[in-house]
Amino acid sequence: MKFTTAHSILRLAVLSVTLGIFSISHGLQLSAAGLFDSEKHNGKNAAKIGILCGQLIDGRSETPIKNAAILIEGEKISAVGAREIIPREALTVDLGNATVLPGFIDGHSHPLISTDTYQTDHLKWSSAYKALRGLKAVQDNLMAGWTTLRIAGDADLFYALFDIRRAIDEKLFR
Repeated sequence: MKFTTAHSILRLAVLSVTLGIFSISHGLQLSAAGLFDSEKHNGKNAAKIGILCGQLIDGRSETPIKNAAILIEGEKISAVGAREIIPREALTVDLGNATVLPGFIDGHSHPLISTDTYQTDHLKWSSAYKALRGLKAVQDNLMAGWTTLRIAGDADLFYALFDIRRAIDEKLFR
């Protein structure tokens, strides 16, 4: 099945980036993304998903892999290679000529600091409001291709960052 809407393609591109081409430190819950409901896809088996793309940058090879395929089984990438690796029963997503690459890592991030007046904002804003702004910042980072953030500290005394992490882990937000 080929997704045709720009929104679905963008979400799938972000999903494939999020998976991290060769290493996944934590299992990704594909069903939580809401993209692979078998009822929506003519009963195709969502346990096997094939992603086709124009080129793949794997972070190891000197040149991109052209006309690449990514096979996802369950919650893990099981194979990367030519399009022939995708089994017939797999739900297939064709990204056309799009380039797929591993997610980016931001080694110095401050999701709770969003204004130039952060030194006073942290005194004016509640921890809950900072957590909501921080969640929005984390979601924006994901949509831009950043899949790992190292938080180098933030302006909150009541652990808003830990609450953001907990809310994500509990799948309260997508």
